[in-house]
Amino acid sequence: MGRQRFGVFIRIHGMPDAVRLAEVGGMPHDLELPAMGAAVSGVVIWSATTSDGSATNRGGERQVAAARGDTEETESASVAGEEAAARVVAQFADHVHWVWEWPDKPTWRDRLRRLVSPESYRFEPSAPPAKPWVDRPAGHYERTGWRIRAAYYRSDLAFEVEYVVCDQCRIGWVESPYTYEGYKRCGVASAALRSLRRAYPGLQWHTGGGHFRESAPFWDSVSVDVPGGYAQQERCHHVEPRRAR
Repeated sequence: MGRQRFGVFIRIHGMPDAVRLAEVGGMPHDLELPAMGAAVSGVVIWSATTSDGSATNRGGERQVAAARGDTEETESASVAGEEAAARVVAQFADHVHWVWEWPDKPTWRDRLRRLVSPESYRFEPSAPPAKPWVDRPAGHYERTGWRIRAAYYRSDLAFEVEYVVCDQCRIGWVESPYTYEGYKRCGVASAALRSLRRAYPGLQWHTGGGHFRESAPFWDSVSVDVPGGYAQQERCHHVEPRRAR
């Protein structure tokens, strides 16, 4: 019903009084926005609940993962839609909901943060996250400081990787990156590692263990121009104090 360079305004089937902005965050150069009056369908990557109980997403704008005309309803459309959703999850790898571990001796800033945004210290795996990516404490025994960066499609877990950073040594380690079925080979893992490097600039990046033979092409690809190159290196005693004994 209306279009701008940044997206299109659409009516929602079955909701005659509703009008939404379908924002186009990224689009191949050889494609064009839908024409006026065209019917499109899309995938909602994530949503949050407002104080009045209505569902919305960050900024109140609807991010459309994939759009297609009704004439393109083929058997491969479902698979293409899943791949498009996975690629958009990768595209939003910097949209991260950070969950912090409650300190033993909380400061007034910690108490204020928990009062203003209690979700900053709490994560419910069964509930859709506020953003498509979540960064939270790993919670493993004797692994203080380890965190998990995970991606979600609605409430489904799409990807996760464990990591730890040593500020003294300026080194980060990643372990066990895993992409779940339906989201593989769509750039989700590469986007996650790239986002971690942006979140922690100036570090060398390594893995604690070796690489399986079948995963070697992946590591060869993501390690290009990365300081440390995700090569195997033992973790320092700052990260694992027992090494200092």
